Amino acid sequence: MTNDVQGKYNIRLAHNWHTNELALPWECVDELDEVCEGKWGWFFDETLVLTFENKYDLVQSRFTIELT
Repeated sequence: MTNDVQGKYNIRLAHNWHTNELALPWECVDELDEVCEGKWGWFFDETLVLTFENKYDLVQSRFTIELT
């Protein structure tokens, strides 16, 4: 894992990916940092929600990140 994580915990941005996961694996944090060009983060609404500044990052993440 890198020391300079771009994603932030407990923020809400314009585009959300509601998952069925109860946690965000740390391996995915590095992958999300590489994939996302804009701001991104995560919060919990009973389950993990990944949130993105722009729609392109949301789409790219859905196709490339494996959360389980």
